[in-house]
Amino acid sequence: MRKAAPREKGPHREDDSGRILDLLDDGIVLVDEAGKIVLFNARMEQLSGIPKEEALGMAIRDFIATSIAPHLAGGTNGTDLPAILSFGGEGREAEFALFSPGGERWFSYTSRALNDAPYTGGRIDLYRDITKLKRSDQALREREERLLAIFLRAMKMSLSRDRELTERERRLSAIFEAAHNVAFVTTDPRGMESRIMDFSPGAEMIFGYWKADVVGEKLAILHLPEDRERLTEIHRKMKRREVEFSGEITLVRKNGEQFPALLTIYPLRDESGTVRAALSVCIDITILKRAEAQIRASLLEKENLLREIHHRVKNNMQVVSALLVLQSKKTKDRKILEMFRDSEHRIKTMALIHEKLYQSRSFGTIDLAEYLTRLIQYLFRSYEERSAGVTLDLDVREISLDIDTALPCSLIINELVSNSLKYAFPDGKGGKISIRVTKDEGPVYTLEIRDDGIGLPADLDLETTETLGLRLVHGLAVSQLGGSIETGKGEGTSFIIRFPEMKK
Repeated sequence: MRKAAPREKGPHREDDSGRILDLLDDGIVLVDEAGKIVLFNARMEQLSGIPKEEALGMAIRDFIATSIAPHLAGGTNGTDLPAILSFGGEGREAEFALFSPGGERWFSYTSRALNDAPYTGGRIDLYRDITKLKRSDQALREREERLLAIFLRAMKMSLSRDRELTERERRLSAIFEAAHNVAFVTTDPRGMESRIMDFSPGAEMIFGYWKADVVGEKLAILHLPEDRERLTEIHRKMKRREVEFSGEITLVRKNGEQFPALLTIYPLRDESGTVRAALSVCIDITILKRAEAQIRASLLEKENLLREIHHRVKNNMQVVSALLVLQSKKTKDRKILEMFRDSEHRIKTMALIHEKLYQSRSFGTIDLAEYLTRLIQYLFRSYEERSAGVTLDLDVREISLDIDTALPCSLIINELVSNSLKYAFPDGKGGKISIRVTKDEGPVYTLEIRDDGIGLPADLDLETTETLGLRLVHGLAVSQLGGSIETGKGEGTSFIIRFPEMKK
């Protein structure tokens, strides 16, 4: 990435999260709702060549236009990559190559929308240098294609031979046609006791043995002692069922070095069809395993980062909730106190979501039954003087929701259950609140919240009501979840909300 022209500096929001992100190997850019860069970690400075002081406050589209777009080398697949990088957003991902003095360098790009203060409406972009992985993948693909072509040519040649050729001639043809494969032939398959009859040039290169050193030796010199029983069982099944074996195994070079390999063993039959020998073909997958280990380590790192983010969000919400409690103590007005309490409950509802994600092994979904149990317990404790004599009937079975669906659902349930506890059972009258969530075909979710209290006013219209809580419920159900809401008929109060499963 080439250094862009200086830009007017914008607000610099440096906090603990920024210092943590400076420790990452990936470039991180935080963009606010106005499209301005508000966080630019140290790794992004190295990748782009732009100092943090110049990048902060710069419009993201100007940054892309000056530092990335002029140097694009490939990987766009006909897409408008500058537009994707400029506008970002939830689910935006891309891979692209840039020209640099050292040659092409490949990067992966991921963008995620931010829905929580203080960056509501903004997003976080991640740039990862994947040049080494791309080069190793390309080298591995070329090697596998070359080996496959040689092997197929060898098999085609072997099958085209006249059936009158002896088993020895067919075997030699397969070996020498596959000279660049790691291939060797053994005698009657019987585990480690099988003798090596032939050894290809590729096998000499990989194992470090000369053909003359191993012909006539037991197969045990190429395998680990602890694989004795496994190899014996492989040979037994191959002879009994007359089918080849393919799988991963650890082999041993002449110098004692162990390496992972993909091993395929083909039975070789004589004229009567009896298995008399075996052709073994193996591919060294050391590079592939290293790449896999790097990917696993990277995924673990991202999981830890996500876990920390959810933990921090939950802590920040608890701080806001505590501030509301302190502020409410400065007034005696019951209406204002009620407003403070409602706001505290909404914040606590969202904080519980992030707490569940932080504690969960999976960041993808939330167990709705477990979450609602905690939420309802919290609401009953908060309205302790009004919940006496009120029972709860919770029917939520094997329902898991992602965070984008769980947040609006939880806020809806918070509002409706709070309303029931505050207004449905006056003068200490007891009753029952029922919550039921089902998943139907489509898939479509149905959320039903009922109480057997005094009921709603007959002229209530959810679309025009001035009640903040009910307006919030209507907006969340229709705008956020893309569903519908209706009030049930009969005694008490009931709300039925239907919404489709969100597509990722």
